[in-house]
Amino acid sequence: MNDKPFESAFAKLPELVDEWRKKLDTDFAALVQIPSQLPFKYALSGQVIAPNSTTISDSPQPPAEKLRLACAQFCSGGKRILTYPDILSTSMCRYQYPRNGESDSERTGSIWDRFGIKYMEEASYIVYACGLDPNVATVVDMDCRNARLECLFCRFTHNYTWREALWHASGSFHRTSQPRSSWKLVGYKAVDKTQVAELSEAREASPDSSRCLLCRPRVGDENKHEQILSHLTNDHGIEKADIKRRMHYLPLMARERNFMY
Repeated sequence: MNDKPFESAFAKLPELVDEWRKKLDTDFAALVQIPSQLPFKYALSGQVIAPNSTTISDSPQPPAEKLRLACAQFCSGGKRILTYPDILSTSMCRYQYPRNGESDSERTGSIWDRFGIKYMEEASYIVYACGLDPNVATVVDMDCRNARLECLFCRFTHNYTWREALWHASGSFHRTSQPRSSWKLVGYKAVDKTQVAELSEAREASPDSSRCLLCRPRVGDENKHEQILSHLTNDHGIEKADIKRRMHYLPLMARERNFMY
């Protein structure tokens, strides 16, 4: 047997993959439901803070744009918080309720029913609490904002980054009991002290995984730090002495691996 019987099938493969990806984009974008009571602008001490990279539009957002919003966060089994498409790395290969002898065509229903994936509703409130509009603010906007939040529901005081606040809000105790708007924006003086402490902590910490910045981002592409260095040397031809952090690779701390960068 030669490869001729498969030529027509492989010729259609790119088109089929593109259609499949668009269907997934649409399905996941439909999960991102931003509460209508959150206004388009949020005033803080008389100053309106607006996102840097986006503008407000009355027209419906294309799925790809909606999935780039900072509030487009998904959780799988309550264990990990990831953006799309990284969320598929933990859920795509296992069904929520598998049945023996059931074919792929018989596995229908919602994304949660099939893959155990839910939209994290708390994300919109966290973006809003930081002073940005969840309808347009992207991950880059939130990182540039670099705000700190205090959970008003907890008895102890801790200043959370927006990513840490997402993780904190995903806890089972908070998800069942916490009002989603119970976040307080920390003042600038307290933020300065917090950032100094965080920088000191970051200098002492060592990354346990990294992502190559020269390769096209894909699901599950994090590797051990030493493996990334070998990859840059062997696959990209960069001398080890010339490899630069955040130019050739991005180190991911343990708590950061739950988020897409």
